[in-house]
Amino acid sequence: MKITKVDRAGKTGAYRLENDNGMTVQIGVMGAAIERVELPCAGGPVNVCLNFEDPQCYASNGLYAGATVAPVAGRIAGSRFAIGNKIYPLKPNENGATCLHGGAVNASFLEWTVLQAFARDGEARLGLTVVLPEDLEGFPGNRVFSATYRLDNENRLTVDYNAVSDRATYIDMTNHAYFNMSGDFGRSGLEQYLRLPASRYMRCDDRHLPLELAPVEGTPFDFREGKVIRDAFEADPENDQLMIARGLDHGFDVREAAKSKAVLAQLTDPASGRSVRIKSATGRCMVVYSGGYIDGSYGLAGGIRSSEDCAVALECQCFPNAVNRPEFNPRILEEGERYHHRIEYEFVFPAIPFSSEIPEKIY
Repeated sequence: MKITKVDRAGKTGAYRLENDNGMTVQIGVMGAAIERVELPCAGGPVNVCLNFEDPQCYASNGLYAGATVAPVAGRIAGSRFAIGNKIYPLKPNENGATCLHGGAVNASFLEWTVLQAFARDGEARLGLTVVLPEDLEGFPGNRVFSATYRLDNENRLTVDYNAVSDRATYIDMTNHAYFNMSGDFGRSGLEQYLRLPASRYMRCDDRHLPLELAPVEGTPFDFREGKVIRDAFEADPENDQLMIARGLDHGFDVREAAKSKAVLAQLTDPASGRSVRIKSATGRCMVVYSGGYIDGSYGLAGGIRSSEDCAVALECQCFPNAVNRPEFNPRILEEGERYHHRIEYEFVFPAIPFSSEIPEKIY
């Protein structure tokens, strides 16, 4: 195990965590972002996490690529919410009406302070923290956030998100990494195989705000047995929900799977067998964004331009806009309490690629 610094402009810009199997994860101090996930293979390491060629993009990008999202993941309808009898108006940063991912100034695009960086006892560990002051973008409380990344020799990357506040406030953290397990971001992410043990998904309106939980059965959103994403879309190309999101930008109810400590989502490249499996006992919703609104604005590592559907984001969180939907049990953090959310990413990389035929069981 080892951990090394990556210097940028004369100061530390990122850390590389490496396990004894040759797997490496790069975490940037800007946004506490997962910048790269390199998996060993016969021809050399393969990066499966969307990574910008210019590190400056991590200071501001519409993709939120790899970023730790805080104070709140997802959209808040009407840019307002109430705690008790007090209403908190927020600053909209989408369509002049919606507060997305905590507003324009949020933890995703701030430089975090490193608290610890070491490798011992079978893991490489990096801890970071950032403070968001009272009334930033309208949110109550002086809030202290932390993210602790741990890479072990089981090829697991575990992130623990914590937060405290001096006032009652709304917290819902996640990570916004995009994956293409082929390692080729010039290929469509829709060619990947997705499995989600969710019997319900969240229908959205034309502003991508959640309307209701609906059964996945008989819809393109049924990934309980696993399927290639493109195949799901082609089964019902005129589906109104697919058309609104240009694919997937929907939450899936994974509460039962989380309770049983099952895999909440698995994304696999059929040709190589490389997979990422996500677990979380604290997750309630898995938001899957298949990248339908990604354009060619960004230069990616390796000289590739970003493009529609080039990668898939798997965001383990609570339900979007839960603070305005009490039936979804929003996480209101009271003064003196500690928020905690753990996400575990397990990576699988066979030494010898198997057939492009998708096996019956790859999870």
